[in-house]
Amino acid sequence: MRKTAEELGFGVPEEWGIVSLGKTVKIIMGQSPPSSAYNNMGEGLPFLQGNAEFGIKHPTLSKYSKVVLKVAKKEDVLISVRAPVGEVNIADQEYCIGRGVAALRPHKVDNVFLFYLLKFFETKLKRISTGSTFKSISKPDLENLTIPYPPLPEQHKIAEILSTFDKAVELVDQIIEKSERLKKGLMQKLLTRGIGHKKFKFVEELGFEVPEGWEVVKLAEVTKIRANKGVLRESEVAFIPMELIPDSSIYAKYKIRKSDKVSSYTYCEQGDLLLAKITPSVENGKQGIVPKVPNGFALATTEVFPIVCSNFIDTLFLFYLLKLQLIRNKIIFSMIGTTGRQRVQKNVLENLIIPLPLLPEQRKIAGILSTVDKKIE
Repeated sequence: MRKTAEELGFGVPEEWGIVSLGKTVKIIMGQSPPSSAYNNMGEGLPFLQGNAEFGIKHPTLSKYSKVVLKVAKKEDVLISVRAPVGEVNIADQEYCIGRGVAALRPHKVDNVFLFYLLKFFETKLKRISTGSTFKSISKPDLENLTIPYPPLPEQHKIAEILSTFDKAVELVDQIIEKSERLKKGLMQKLLTRGIGHKKFKFVEELGFEVPEGWEVVKLAEVTKIRANKGVLRESEVAFIPMELIPDSSIYAKYKIRKSDKVSSYTYCEQGDLLLAKITPSVENGKQGIVPKVPNGFALATTEVFPIVCSNFIDTLFLFYLLKLQLIRNKIIFSMIGTTGRQRVQKNVLENLIIPLPLLPEQRKIAGILSTVDKKIE
């Protein structure tokens, strides 16, 4: 059986209680010591001013305080009470806490269960926070927060399950991160050394060695940047805004729009490689191949170049080549414009010097890298 609690806004099992947070914890609001007490020499207690020192689950040490006014004990749940409000951590040792943090000392609740519960309530805490410039929550706000209260054995079980899940996610993240590092190393090796070559030449315009049999060309010699063109008004078209151009995967995504609702655009066709041309999208590696789209064409953001590959270069090979940091840096360092609005110029992209293996080797290299990408995904 489930019961619905109006104060919670959702149902909970019949045997669960509904209580105010203040009945399950002692709340210690932080108080900042004088800044003259701060140090990086390990003198005093580690100091937490706010959520800037919060980690995924436990705080990260950055400074200490010789003067200690308020203390969080080991196993206390730490909560950010000043903007951004509601983020939580668990104290893994004693900390001196400043006014941006409160310590919740459980006496009738599992601290790990409470940690996950408050993560769930983060949005609600943000809603009840006050202040026109800097949002904050008070001790009464925390004391009066209504929470579901399962029996303690069930709290322990919920905490154990969620902790196990988090550890599994963390392990997967570590594997993905390691795989990404290995992929970058493999990319550099394949895109600069090729497959099975023994002799190499240094190319000054590139700044690195490539196999002797590879050509070195300007991008404009093997591609073109597609010219813009008009489309029928009031027709439905695929639209590709910047947020649907990936920074890690291969293909862009799209949404369907009425063409007359897209006031300005870059015309592109399926198979084109879209390369972002404005900061910070360039630095973030935003680029993607236009997938199969209705009518065979799409309207993309104006802040991309639609690159069309000739018969001498494979589109997927070029995708990876432009991801290579050695090449990407040449694009980044060429950007001009005011801070925050810097762009890549068309002529810079057209004159970009790239290494060019024969087409069969290009396809082998692209095939190897796309296989690695699929395994990482």
